[in-house]
Amino acid sequence: MKTKVLLACFLAYAWGCQRAPDVPGYPLYPASPRLPRSQIARLFGPIASVDGRNVANLGDGFELLPGCHVVRTRRDAVESTSEVSVPGRPDGRAFALTMQPGFTYVVKRQVLSGMGLEIRIVTFADELDAGGSRVRTIEPAKSNDELSACHGEGEGT
Repeated sequence: MKTKVLLACFLAYAWGCQRAPDVPGYPLYPASPRLPRSQIARLFGPIASVDGRNVANLGDGFELLPGCHVVRTRRDAVESTSEVSVPGRPDGRAFALTMQPGFTYVVKRQVLSGMGLEIRIVTFADELDAGGSRVRTIEPAKSNDELSACHGEGEGT
């Protein structure tokens, strides 16, 4: 049930709602006691792993300690919009996300159609402040050095 609620909230956000899901995520830190939202960062989206930990079967919402985290997306079989469905396996993308306490990070895929039969899927993350306003859009890491630098900064987990 919780996974269905998370998925519904995530899909509502991905389809244009400006607010991030207002549900708790799976804590990726020692969860006893559970920390208040002002002390954690929230992550939503098609996530395969966080800091090397496979989280693909834990839902679409997570809570992390602030700091730099390497986030990799799932390789789902289909991407869809109200206009088109794209079967296939889009490449997983990796992000080096420096997460702030109280902030939310929403990883999204967007299907872009080009001329003719060309279709492109772009992956990005929106960083939202504690009030839910978009601060910036973050692109996937461009090199392994970027991911290694994040590991060097030390993950919050």
